Amino acid sequence: MDVMHSQRLHEKLLSPWIICKKEGSIISAHCDCVAGLREVCTHVAAVLFSIDEAVRKLEDVTRTGVKAYWMPPSNKPVEPKLIYEMDLSSPKRKRLDEIQSEYVMKKK
Repeated sequence: MDVMHSQRLHEKLLSPWIICKKEGSIISAHCDCVAGLREVCTHVAAVLFSIDEAVRKLEDVTRTGVKAYWMPPSNKPVEPKLIYEMDLSSPKRKRLDEIQSEYVMKKK
């Protein structure tokens, strides 16, 4: 994986590398930047973060991959109705209408 310089964006890409075991422990890492020669480079860290993110994405279960546990199905029967028989107003709107009619009744 090639990585860009953090301050000199127009120079050739760097080639950090990592040797690690299957379970994830790092044996060795190196980069061809100036700091990488001293084994203290952030480019290696960038590669490690990239690998970590890729592994997490492979392990993640999407919301659509899980049964709808947050909303159990309702067991109450639903009767078919004609559209003009249905009350399609929101519960909030119904409550506002109730408050308004109570207010009008008190004024009379």
